[in-house]
Amino acid sequence: MRSLLMLPLKWNFIITENLPNTLASGTSATFSLSFKPSALGNRSAMISIAHNDADKNPFTFKLYGEGTQKLTQTISIVK
Repeated sequence: MRSLLMLPLKWNFIITENLPNTLASGTSATFSLSFKPSALGNRSAMISIAHNDADKNPFTFKLYGEGTQKLTQTISIVK
């Protein structure tokens, strides 16, 4: 089976470990993603995996994430 992972909005979702170009029938593979939003607010992207299954080519699913403000804490010690 030929497999190709496509992620068009990669500035919000980053592929950190990609799929191999081909998979033998009956085998499996994993991939990893990171979410690094470019701004505050909701973000989404569509994952598309091309393969040779005529019924479901490409296989797609949607990713969601929310960019939030990075929290910083200040601790004051009064003696």
